[in-house]
Amino acid sequence: MCFDLSGAASSFRPRWRDVAGVSYAAAFLTLLGTANPALAAPDDDGNPPINAANLLQTQIIQGRAWRLSGSLGAMYDSNISRTVDGEGAARLSPLVSGGIGLPVGRQQFFLGGLYGRDIVFTQERFNRGRNAIGGGVAWRLGAACSGVIGAERFERLALFLEQDSLENNVQTTVTGAGSIGCRTATGIGFGGSVEHRTASNDLESRQPFDLRSTIYAPNISYGTPTIGQFSLTATFNNTTYPNRTVVTAGGIVEDGIQIFSGRFGYQRTFGSRLQLSLGVSYQNATPRPETELGIVDNQIVSVPRGGFSGSGYDITVEYTPSSRMSVALLASRNVQVSPNVGALFVVRNDFGIDGSYRLNPSMSAGIGARLTKSKYEDSFTLSSESPRVSDNTKRFFVNFNYSPVKLYTIRLDIAHQLRRSDPVSFNFDSTSVRLNLIVNLGRG
Repeated sequence: MCFDLSGAASSFRPRWRDVAGVSYAAAFLTLLGTANPALAAPDDDGNPPINAANLLQTQIIQGRAWRLSGSLGAMYDSNISRTVDGEGAARLSPLVSGGIGLPVGRQQFFLGGLYGRDIVFTQERFNRGRNAIGGGVAWRLGAACSGVIGAERFERLALFLEQDSLENNVQTTVTGAGSIGCRTATGIGFGGSVEHRTASNDLESRQPFDLRSTIYAPNISYGTPTIGQFSLTATFNNTTYPNRTVVTAGGIVEDGIQIFSGRFGYQRTFGSRLQLSLGVSYQNATPRPETELGIVDNQIVSVPRGGFSGSGYDITVEYTPSSRMSVALLASRNVQVSPNVGALFVVRNDFGIDGSYRLNPSMSAGIGARLTKSKYEDSFTLSSESPRVSDNTKRFFVNFNYSPVKLYTIRLDIAHQLRRSDPVSFNFDSTSVRLNLIVNLGRG
């Protein structure tokens, strides 16, 4: 079982803003044309992959099989609070996860779950549980069509690299999604997906960051092994923030954003060593409502809220020079909704490089770096501090894996991350060391 990661409504004071505060939006794109909120995985400590395109994060176990694993992670972070003057702390994270697969005819049913806890020594207020459950069916219809229908719910202490500081807050996400894809003998394909996702926070001061997103993404494609695959995807993302309001001439209404993306993509494998995936897109972001009351020349008038029309991109290049070594380069520019920072949405530019090398059949090592440039649009703050305008976040990491048998794996991760923000009160630096022992059981 593998997962990549209901608060009550709270009162929220409407924001009155000078017209100079009206902001502008930019790019929107993901690898397969779906726009997902940036929600962290239960075991990634707030550092999700740059390009993540799965509708569901629950692992689909094929055939009649079951999986059961237990892990114990011990980590020390020199700045666990992720603040300018933060202090270090150790964290222990025991976790049990499992999943089953059951084929019925040509349909593959799957179910999985996990249960664990984060124990932060010297800061007991952060000791919170983490759990998840999800399942569905990977279906097939004839020889040409297949897809997935499923749902999942997971919750954990919010450990997101982008949030201003660590708080005693558990974030819960609930997702229901479905997809269909059909391909003809001529190489023409068509399909689509629909997803509904909610994110809620149990800490009252974080509930203005709750959101509801509904995403539709139809697509068509054409490809052959010789020329690669071309695709065209349209994505419609409608997101509302139920605990945030906007004052308009017609009254107080719920805050939200609508994002459209039209993406042209290309994928191809060159021999056995090189894989390429790239996409370019047109995107449009429109606040809902489109206007709000602002102050101009000491008068309250209706002013437009900033939107955007522009381009975006995503690139992934994977090179495997030998059976032991692989290198991946990743880059993307997109617009995401903002469940963790006080903003209507965030414009992100991500760049990354990963390398891995298998030392022998039991040992492997990896190294990588990430650079994320974020610009927060229509930002606000609930405190006396100035709202976040932008971040530059860098992360460097190495890892070592030792797995002499399938039964267990020992993993060591060492990382350094730093954030430089406007304003500088959101800056932080930290170094973390994590040792993880994983025991795997299963059949089939």
